[in-house]
Parts: sequence; structure tokens; C-alpha cells
Amino acid sequence: STATIPSKLNIYTQTRSSISTARISRNFSRTSISARVPSTTPPSTLLAQLWSKWSSESALPKFPEAQLQCSDAICSNLSPPNLKCMNRIADIVKRMAAPTCRFQKGESKPKYLLRSFPGSGNTWVRQVLEKATGICTGSIYCDPDIMLSGMIGEGVDSSSVLVVKTHNPKTPGNATIFIVRNPINAIVSFWKWQLIYTRMYKTEEKIHVANPPVRYFRNNPRWNNSIRGEVNYWTNLIKGTLSKTNKPLLIVTYEDIKSNTTREVFRMLDFLNVEYSAEEIIEKFKDDQLTMFKRPKARDFDPYTPPQRDRVRTRLKQLSTSLHHKTMVEIIKRYLLEL
Repeated sequence: STATIPSKLNIYTQTRSSISTARISRNFSRTSISARVPSTTPPSTLLAQLWSKWSSESALPKFPEAQLQCSDAICSNLSPPNLKCMNRIADIVKRMAAPTCRFQKGESKPKYLLRSFPGSGNTWVRQVLEKATGICTGSIYCDPDIMLSGMIGEGVDSSSVLVVKTHNPKTPGNATIFIVRNPINAIVSFWKWQLIYTRMYKTEEKIHVANPPVRYFRNNPRWNNSIRGEVNYWTNLIKGTLSKTNKPLLIVTYEDIKSNTTREVFRMLDFLNVEYSAEEIIEKFKDDQLTMFKRPKARDFDPYTPPQRDRVRTRLKQLSTSLHHKTMVEIIKRYLLEL
């Protein structure tokens, strides 16, 4: 019943590694969602009220606590949380109450990982799979912006979702879809993400983050150091993934999914043992208008200097000669030709 929900939702009083008990206590004093006046109502109670308002009777006792813990990250660094922050949480709860995807049932289902280097289109592929199947995808991470986009499985790490996003070669799972992208592009994409989330941009510049100004690349020691570190990360992730020879593995590339989405969707769904209608999949992707993660226009400058490109090229050559995985070696050779 509705009366029992607050006790189930009292996540703000649970011990969490990312937020201290003192901060949790301070967060109880905040601005009400429904009025611009101070309120000491516990956020868990307010969120329970929202869930009661927006969800069906049958869903009331089943508030998705894991996703709510994820959504709490929006406010975790604010003391007290402001009105905008709580309104964003309200938007997330509203989306969870009217989901666009469903969770899988059954404890015996295998957990499939969707592994990639950051900046390789993992969230985009999750969107593709959700569109194809209607089944929610999850993540070992918590990105409130992804939740607000409608991907309510964000933060869920279990077999109740179709795949679980990870950038870690040690994340446990029963099988893995491994997305590979040319590191020369993936590293730039990851750098853009870091520019946003480490607040290296001034506020007025954030609207331009899709195509950062040249000064964030040229003669920038942080960018130069990033290339050195990330190309090692990219190669080590491949080595770590290929070392798990006892687990089923499907390798897909960002470039192939972009150029022939339906073909790659068929491959992934076959690997995931998901039943589907080829005609329906073709119909869903005939226009391929996945605008949520539409890539920006090409830069008007090369972010890499010749020595930086040589550094990436050298690491790829070293990797290709050390591997004994035919498919991956062919992919790396293809990327070398593009350098």
C-alpha cells in the first residue's frame, strides 16, 4: 500500500560510500518540489508521493530503489539540494512511472555485459538495443542525464536488463558484447566528456562542448597526457577482454553499427538469444533517426599533431603483433589504414 512506501524508499538514510551520513542529514533540509518555500520533509517521502501520483496501483509496492539511488547523484554534492535539483529527480521518477522499456524477469537469466572504451558509443548502442527489443538496458554507472533521457535502466547491474554497460575489463558477467571504435576518434570523444564533467570549461562555453575550441587541443599538456594514457587504456581493455577465453564474446565496431545498423542489430540479438522479427527490425531502423546521440559535425581542425598520431599508430602496431585473435587483428589493421 501507499503507506508502506516511504519505509521502502528511505534510501537517504542508508549508508552509502559516496555520500557521508552528515551530508545525508543536511540534505533533509531542502526546498519543496511543490512550493518555493523551505521544507524539512525527507526527500524519500516526497519521492514516494510522486511515485504514488504517477504510477499504477500495481506498481506502488515496487518502487525501483536501485534507480532512485542512482538519481540521488543529482543532488549528492549540493547541501541543501536546490529546487532545480529536486525537479530533475521528479522528472526521473515520472519517467520510471511511465517507462518506455520493460525489465526482464527470471533469476536464471545470464548477465550480458556491453563493454567498451569510453567514447565508443556504448550509450548509443544501448539506445539501439532498447529500440529493437523494448527491453531496458543497464549500467554499472549512474548518469542522471541518461536517466532523464528515458533510459530508466541506468544504474541497474543485474540480469533484469538486456545488457549492462561497463568500461571495466574486470566487471563480472556471463557473456560480453565488446564495442570497439578507432581510438583516434574514441579518445577525442572521451576527452570531450572529460571537458564537461571535470568542469574544465567556463560556464558560457559549455554549449560548444560538441566541438571544443582548438585551444583545448593544440599545445595543451593535459590533452597530450590524455592521449598517452587513453591509448594505453584502449589497448589494455582489449587485452583484458580477450583474455577471458572461457566466456562467450561478440566483437562489434562502432563504425559497422553506424554504417549498417540493422545487420549489426541482428548479430547482437542473435548473441543475446533474443527472439525477433527481421521485418520489424528493418522497419524500426529504416530511417535510422536515433537523434538522442546524434554525432556533431566534423571538426574544422585536426586535434592531433603528427607526433601524437604516430604515438597512437605505434601502440596499435604493437598490439596487432601481440594478439592471436583474428577478428581483432583485422579490426586494428583497418584502423591503422585510417591513420
